Amino acid sequence: MKQHKRKEDAVSPVIGVMLMLVVTLVIAAVVTAFATGMAGDSTATTPMALFEAGNQQVVSGSVGDRQTYLLQTFDLVHKGGDEIELENIKVVIDPKGGMASYGIMVVKTKSDLTVPGKTGDDVVLSTGDRIRIKLNTGSDHEKSETGSLVKWTLSDTRTNGVIAKGEFVVPKA
Repeated sequence: MKQHKRKEDAVSPVIGVMLMLVVTLVIAAVVTAFATGMAGDSTATTPMALFEAGNQQVVSGSVGDRQTYLLQTFDLVHKGGDEIELENIKVVIDPKGGMASYGIMVVKTKSDLTVPGKTGDDVVLSTGDRIRIKLNTGSDHEKSETGSLVKWTLSDTRTNGVIAKGEFVVPKA
């Protein structure tokens, strides 16, 4: 009997070339999607601005059974840089020392913040604007007495990036 030799290697190179083309096209499509921004809001960047704490106001209050002076409000003043939408920021306040807030951080968002002279839903902060932060609203977690160190961080809620941060000591009345 005669044996016939079959040549089966012709299909394999064709499939290999086709697979390489498909993989190359998929990679090119993914790179193009990211490069043109079609893959979502990957172009959101954290604003850059300089802020400074000021205008600290203290009031008479109590911590436990003793009378003391507590931080009531302070301002973060926009000293320069990018404009920032109020709805995209949060302020984290981290009091340290003394009976300050019992070591618990306080987070303030749009509903807790005011910008003197500006109202409405689309408040944009620009150079010279102040964000007024009110504390001591009845919660023991917001009480920071005179002499306590208060660390604050202003962050962008879209990117979780830090815009500015600083600290101050609660002044005496």
